[in-house]
Amino acid sequence: LIIAFVVRLFWGVVGPKHARLTELWQPRAWLGALKGKRPSAQFGHDPFASLAYLGLFAMIAVMAVTGLALAGIELETGPLAGALAGRGGLEDFFEEPHEVVYLGIVVFVVVHIGALIFHERRSHIPMAQSMVSGYQYRSVDDQEDQSLDNK
Repeated sequence: LIIAFVVRLFWGVVGPKHARLTELWQPRAWLGALKGKRPSAQFGHDPFASLAYLGLFAMIAVMAVTGLALAGIELETGPLAGALAGRGGLEDFFEEPHEVVYLGIVVFVVVHIGALIFHERRSHIPMAQSMVSGYQYRSVDDQEDQSLDNK
């Protein structure tokens, strides 16, 4: 999990424009969406999807830290073993958040797959393909509309 997270962070720095971490930070779009403004058809992440991904990244970071701490406490292994080995009293402190975040990630994955299916059926845009390749292919009309929006 930690390696996959580091790879995703790296991809968020060097990957295509819409895979970049900077593309996920959209405070104006979040406020607009909360006020009921629907964003125009655009390439990249929906404002709520970007916020959900940032939440997922935070959960993964918590999962990684608590997992490393538990490995140090319970198994006396990993980078935190020296500082935490033999401190069984801290086990509950790290175990509860680790389990709660695990369930949060499972819920995120299930909702994400459901939203993907719903979105693809509603919009007929191949979202799964763009998630794998990093590129979103649309009809010529959608591309022209997007280029007009960017002017």
